[in-house]
Amino acid sequence: MKGNLGGYIGTAIGFLGWVIGFTVVCLATGHGGVLPKVLPVGVLVSLALGVTAILVMELVLRAHGRGRLFMLTLWGVLLSDVAILWLLINHWLAPIIEGEPGLAEALTRIGSFYKTSDALPAAMLAVGTALLLIGTVWLLRTAPTDQPVNNPSSCSTTP
Repeated sequence: MKGNLGGYIGTAIGFLGWVIGFTVVCLATGHGGVLPKVLPVGVLVSLALGVTAILVMELVLRAHGRGRLFMLTLWGVLLSDVAILWLLINHWLAPIIEGEPGLAEALTRIGSFYKTSDALPAAMLAVGTALLLIGTVWLLRTAPTDQPVNNPSSCSTTP
């Protein structure tokens, strides 16, 4: 647990990266008034995705170690969660930015963009979900069962 604390903190900061960056830009450009609309939902969703990623990865790590299943799950979680955040920004944050006078121009002026096509995040979500489904099937197939193994060589032939 202690050794993983840095990883947990890093994951949380990573998932909050867009919130931190957006907050800095809003404060630097004089548009801090938009933050009460963005921060509660943005922080909650980002932390929820980060905590979910940590829990899933810890479960796989403890059950199967750092093998192929771990990497498959890691990529599935990362692709899915980043796609969800990207779609959230496109469909929730972008309208807030466009409704704030001058914020869209300020973001464009500093070389930033806040809305993209949904094609790439949709593809990332599809691939991430597929990887997680494959990992789930793999996990279920390799999970120990509670039923005794029928091994004829271990059966006694004496009455």
